[in-house]
Amino acid sequence: ARLMEEGCYTRADPFFPTETGCNWATIATGASPAVHGCQYNVHLPGDPLDKTVSGFPSHMCKAEKIWQVFSKAGRLSVIFDYPQSFPVDAEKIIHVGEDGYAGPSAKAIDTPRGYRPADVPQTGFHRLYAAKLEVRPQPELSERLGSLAPPLVGDSPVKGVPFKFALLAKEGEAYDTVALLLGDSLEPLAEAKEGKWSNWVLCDFPKEGGGTVKAGFRFKVIRLSKDGRDFLIYRTEIYPQEGFARPEEWTKRLREECGPYLRRPSEQGVVFADSMDIETFYEEWRDNAEWVAKAAETILKKVDWGLFIVKWHAPDYMQHICWHMIDPAHPLHDPERAQEGWEYFARFYGIADWLIGRVWELVGKDGVIAVVTDHGHVANIFVPPLQGWLEEAGLLRRNPDGSINWAETKAFATHIGVWVNLKGRDPQGIVEPGEEYERVREEVIRAALQVREPHTGEPAFQLVARREDLEFMGIGGERFPDVILALRPFPLPFKVSREEYERMVGASMWHIPTGTHGPYLPSAKFSLGTVQALFAASGPGLKRGYRRGRPASLAQVAPTLCKLAQLPPPKDAEFGPIEGFLG
Repeated sequence: ARLMEEGCYTRADPFFPTETGCNWATIATGASPAVHGCQYNVHLPGDPLDKTVSGFPSHMCKAEKIWQVFSKAGRLSVIFDYPQSFPVDAEKIIHVGEDGYAGPSAKAIDTPRGYRPADVPQTGFHRLYAAKLEVRPQPELSERLGSLAPPLVGDSPVKGVPFKFALLAKEGEAYDTVALLLGDSLEPLAEAKEGKWSNWVLCDFPKEGGGTVKAGFRFKVIRLSKDGRDFLIYRTEIYPQEGFARPEEWTKRLREECGPYLRRPSEQGVVFADSMDIETFYEEWRDNAEWVAKAAETILKKVDWGLFIVKWHAPDYMQHICWHMIDPAHPLHDPERAQEGWEYFARFYGIADWLIGRVWELVGKDGVIAVVTDHGHVANIFVPPLQGWLEEAGLLRRNPDGSINWAETKAFATHIGVWVNLKGRDPQGIVEPGEEYERVREEVIRAALQVREPHTGEPAFQLVARREDLEFMGIGGERFPDVILALRPFPLPFKVSREEYERMVGASMWHIPTGTHGPYLPSAKFSLGTVQALFAASGPGLKRGYRRGRPASLAQVAPTLCKLAQLPPPKDAEFGPIEGFLG
C-alpha cells in the first residue's frame, strides 16, 4: 500500500505466451518475444519438432538487456537469479544464482526429496521429488545413538555419499527424532524432531571429472508416528556452496555473512509429489527471503551500484499450488476452507511485502524502487491432451509402441501452438512448402476449433490463428509455431475428485497446478483471476499516488527505469517509458 501511495501503479499486459521465460525477458529488454526470442522452452530451427531447449540462458535472448545498458554507462548492476542473466553477459555485474530457470537448479547436486516408508509412483513429480526410505530396527545402535527404542535406520545415498536416516526415541519409548548419519561410521550430521528443521549440513560430493564440491542442505521432519511406521522427511535441494556468485569473492562473503545458499528452495511439484506440505513450503520461502535480504544488504552496502534486480519466484509457485483454496470457480474449491486459503495467501504475500520493505530501506529516499510481475494466474480447469486432437484429425500418427511416426505425421503440438512437419525446415518433414503447408495449417485450425471439454462441450481454445496474423501481439519469428493456440478459461458446473482433476489438466505445461498461466491470452480474466501483471514504482522523478487508468505494457518497464536513470533504453526496445509515471 505504501508503494502505491507514495509512487505509481499500473496493471501491465504481458506478452503471449504468458509465462516466465518470455515475460522476464520483455521486462529486461523492452522488446516483444518476436524480437527477444525467449520462451520457457524454445524450439530451435533445424531441431526435431519434439526437441526444445531452455529459454533461460543469457545467449538465448536476442535483445539488449537493461543491465547491459547500465554496464556501457560504467554503472554496476547486482543481479539475483534473473532470467537470461547467466552466464554473465556484461562487464560491470555482480551475479548471484543461475539463469532464473523456474525448474530444477542446473548446479544442484540433487533436487528436494520427500522420504516416506511407502512405495513411490514412478511418474510425474513423484519420480523427481519423492523417495522410499526402508527402515529396519538396529537395536545394537540404541546406546550409541541415544535411543530408548531400537533405532529404525534406512539408507538414503546421494551421488555416492552414503547418508542414512535414523528414527530415534530420545525422550521415551515413542519415536520422536530423526537423525542424519554418514556411512558406516554413523557420524551424526544433524537431527530434528517432528515439525522442526535440522541444522544445515555441509558435505563433500564428487564432481564430474574428479574432485569434490562442498554442498549444503537441511531437512524437516514433517510427520513421524510414535511407532515409526509412518513418516515424512523433507530434505531440501542440495546446492554447491562454491561458485554461486560472480565474481567468486562474493561467494565466500555471502556464505559467511548470510549462511548457506539454495538457489531454488522448492516449487509446486514438491507439494504435488506429497513430499512437503504448504506450511513447510511457506517456511522455506520465508527463510529464502531472509537470505535474499541479508545478501542484498551485504552487497549493496559495500559497492557503488546503479541497478539491483532480483527475481523472487515464490508467489508463482504458491499460486500454482493453492489457487483452488480461494477461487470458488475452481473444481477443487472447498468453501469451508476458503478462509484458510485467504489467510495463507495473506501470510505468503506478507513475505514478499517484508522483502520489498527491506530492499526499500537499502535503496533509500534518493533511489527508485520498482516492483513488477511477469504475469498473473487464473484457475486451471481443462487442458486437452497435447497430441490427442491432432491424432483424431489424422494429422499425427503413432507407431505401435506409442512413439510418433514422423513419416506419416503432418503436425505436432506444443503448449502454445502447432508446428507443421515441413520439408526443408524440419529434419523429418513431409509437408511440402507452399500450397500443402497452407492446407495443413487450415486443417489444424479447423481441428483446433472443434476441440471441446467433454463434460460441458465448451470450446478449449480462445484463440486459433496463423503465426503471421498475430504480429500485432508481438508474436513472430522462427521460434514460434506455425499455428498459435491460446486456451480458454471457463467454469465447470460441478466439482470433481483430485483424480478426475488430474486427468482433466494432466497435459498442462505445469502438470497439475490449480492456478495457471502460460497458454492463456494476456487479457484473460476468469473468476478471481487475471493473467495481467502489475508494475509499481516510487522515487525521485516519479509522481506520487498516480494510478494509471488502463494497462501499460511490460515492455515499458525497462524504458521507464532507464529514463529515470538518465540512460537510453535498451537498443531493441519497442516501447517508450510510461509517460504518466514521470513527474
